[in-house]
Amino acid sequence: MNEKTSQPHPTEVTPSTRPRQSTVLGRTSRVLLIAISCAIITLTAAGYFSLFSGLTGVLFSHGEPLGGDFIAFYTGGALLRQGISVGEPSTAALTTLYDLNRQLNFQQEILGNTVGASAPFLPFIYPPFVALPFLVLSLLPFQVAYATWVVISLGLYLTGILLLLRTLASLNPEEVTHSASQPHPLTENWIVILLLCMSYTPFLIDTIAGGQLSAVGIALAAGGLFFFTRGRLFTAGLLLSLLLYKAPLFLLLIIGLSLIAQRRLIAGMITGALLIGGAHLVVFGVQEHLVYLETVVRYLTGREPLLGNNLPSRLGVGVYRLLHHITPTPLPLTFVLAFFSLTLLALREWLIQRSGTWCPIPPFIQLITISTALSLQANNYDTAILVLPGIFWGSILLSPKNLSPRHHLPPSHDTFAKLTAGTGLLILLFTSAGIIPETAPLPLLFLLAMTTITGELAALLRSKLFAPRR
Repeated sequence: MNEKTSQPHPTEVTPSTRPRQSTVLGRTSRVLLIAISCAIITLTAAGYFSLFSGLTGVLFSHGEPLGGDFIAFYTGGALLRQGISVGEPSTAALTTLYDLNRQLNFQQEILGNTVGASAPFLPFIYPPFVALPFLVLSLLPFQVAYATWVVISLGLYLTGILLLLRTLASLNPEEVTHSASQPHPLTENWIVILLLCMSYTPFLIDTIAGGQLSAVGIALAAGGLFFFTRGRLFTAGLLLSLLLYKAPLFLLLIIGLSLIAQRRLIAGMITGALLIGGAHLVVFGVQEHLVYLETVVRYLTGREPLLGNNLPSRLGVGVYRLLHHITPTPLPLTFVLAFFSLTLLALREWLIQRSGTWCPIPPFIQLITISTALSLQANNYDTAILVLPGIFWGSILLSPKNLSPRHHLPPSHDTFAKLTAGTGLLILLFTSAGIIPETAPLPLLFLLAMTTITGELAALLRSKLFAPRR
């Protein structure tokens, strides 16, 4: 009699047939990593103390405003609130929100007439729904609002870290022992992991001091992956659709997931995007959205007289900036790299799904790296989201058999996986310590992601696992 075998859920990770190998950091390694983390945190704190000692009102001695880019979000929330409070129609409120002259006047009221002269003018050009939480914060004095946003950012950052740790620690739960004699590697080393994450300077300096939104992206991405791995695909899609708050940064992540994920996750992302876009159109109208899009295009292409700079090429730290310096046609080449990388990743995941077991964590993490690296707007603070790949790479080194979901790859591939994971962690560590230039990490990590994808694809093609059955 033929017995019908059950197939696992596409996002379910089945136990590995290999013996579990858990690696807990030795005492020397722990002490060294803790010392490095504490040194970076201490030096950063000393820098903050020295910087704040020269603070006069809301301006530092060198003319930069307190909170960096936070003034842009505070401006957006305040102008939206003002437009609504004076009884303007919703369309007029949106026109007010994206009136750059009005934004400049508002910032001059807070920072003084140095805005546009010694202090930079930082416009709010994010989608309208991004201004909503800052509408509440704009009720507070600027200094208090910034301090509140710092606390919120820290909370979102820690939430994202803990969600990813929980997601990784739940893989193959039947292989995990919770006894005191053999604790889970991530549990055993949680202090080291947390300190390393907190000492990651793209977050500690560029995001916190810069008043930026990177912690929002970290929490949303980690939350989406958390629900994704638990089969709650529609919920995961709804959560990931909120990454449209900065569409250029997460566009390739969303496209890549649409190529490899199940229909329910795609439906969730589409539903979320339609809800956001529909709400904007109903509240603000079509014509005012055209005004918003025109403002964004002028800003990004350097055709806004009030600003006069091309944001992607002048301030970016991604692959686009590198290509901008070595070729006269960086944009088409960036699109080619995006198409090539997504095609290879989708082909690899298709081969893996044919095996009957699939885990979304590795492609999700690699898509975060690719999407950030190839974004035309990737800035220093955007690289804070690379803390998520860093945690994943650390989990492979700590427990490659239990935490790396590539069980169907040949055992010889483990060395390659650990080598690429260690390389990624070194790049992040050197970035945090300021050893390598700020423009180097994203191109290097993009190259590492493509090396990993190509290596795994080659291993799968060579494996007898996918050979035709006789």
